[in-house]
Amino acid sequence: MPTCAAPNCTNSHMKGFRVFVFPKDEGRRKQWLINCRRDNWKPTAFSALCEVHFEASQFEEHRLDGKRKLKPNAIPTLFFNVPKPHARTEVMRKTNIALCSIIGKILHVLK
Repeated sequence: MPTCAAPNCTNSHMKGFRVFVFPKDEGRRKQWLINCRRDNWKPTAFSALCEVHFEASQFEEHRLDGKRKLKPNAIPTLFFNVPKPHARTEVMRKTNIALCSIIGKILHVLK
């Protein structure tokens, strides 16, 4: 199962997070890459981002099956403490991991 490809995020399906593979549509895929801010990186067919990086408005509402499914035009916008490239530090990396973990726990409590 995939892990989150966002910088400094360690969430995965195995940890109970929903993960979403990068879209095949070139326009949306490019926007995901820009927002993700990973230098010189190209996603594979299995690269994905976890639910923590999407605002609530990016998910379909009131699904009968209760699953969190992204809207067809969803764009990830929540990347915590991911500075511009070349400005990353170990402290920021650890802070980002902690924030992703806390937000993930909050999401699971709210489900």
